Amino acid sequence: MVWRDGVHVAGSVLWCDAGRARDLCFVSHAHVAARGAHGKVLATDRTLALLGKRSATTLASPFGRRFSLGSLRLELFPSGHLPGAASLRVEVGGRTVVYGGDVNPRPGLAEPMEVRDGDALVLESPLAPLDGELPPRAEAEAALCDAVGRALADGATPVVLAPALGAAQDALAILHRAGVPLRAHPRVLDGAFAWQRAGITMPPVRRGMPSRGEALVWPLHLRASAQLGRLPRPRLIAATGLALDPLAARKLDVAEVVPLSDHADRPSLLAYVAHTGAREVWLTDGWCEPLARALAARGVRAAPLGPPRQMDLFA
Repeated sequence: MVWRDGVHVAGSVLWCDAGRARDLCFVSHAHVAARGAHGKVLATDRTLALLGKRSATTLASPFGRRFSLGSLRLELFPSGHLPGAASLRVEVGGRTVVYGGDVNPRPGLAEPMEVRDGDALVLESPLAPLDGELPPRAEAEAALCDAVGRALADGATPVVLAPALGAAQDALAILHRAGVPLRAHPRVLDGAFAWQRAGITMPPVRRGMPSRGEALVWPLHLRASAQLGRLPRPRLIAATGLALDPLAARKLDVAEVVPLSDHADRPSLLAYVAHTGAREVWLTDGWCEPLARALAARGVRAAPLGPPRQMDLFA
């Protein structure tokens, strides 16, 4: 595997989550967007539906079906990151490489994460630099409902901040089950409509700013929007794996952070690597020395894969 604005299976036509147009690209989940159109896109049916990319130039594969593409033997399996999100197992030149991508062992609306064996492994690991372990999914959901319930009881307007595609739709489903009246930002609603088109049941949610007694689900990256400042007594609640950082609330400038995440924490990444049996691990995001040292202690070589940069978790 080599990095050239995306991960390339050397000696083949196959790319994984490439940032610019390629002849053939595996797209692991619906967050991925290329600059330009790939010649052909390999993904699951659900990811293609979320992207709106079903056409003659798409190659849809179900989970768990092995197939050949030239000299490559391939299999897509669930990563748990988003509905339809997949990891890719590649047999090539007598070796097996697993492009895990962005994995999540605690999914909400996504399919449960699976693991495959491999000699080498490529992982995205944005939470790896943070210490600690995320709680079980049920505890994170309860923490979100408690935070929103306290805000409503105090007469405040709860604003749940989450990634617009993924955790935001999870938050809608969680709060609806708890009986909380909801409003949502248009980008969050667009994601919910896409989920419905992909066969995932979403609760009825209204567009626009909330009235008294309602909660608002808003994109995390738009937390500084002037619109939120015009709400009556807004209380910002971030739903993110960045809750592992004890200073997350101050850094994000919110009242509270709850640990609802669609990424894997460092202990989960270590467990994932162990289950694959890989002796080489390449990290495309979230490189950190503690993770590398922990892997080295287990006889696993770890290295960053991608352009050199300083990661800012709170950008």
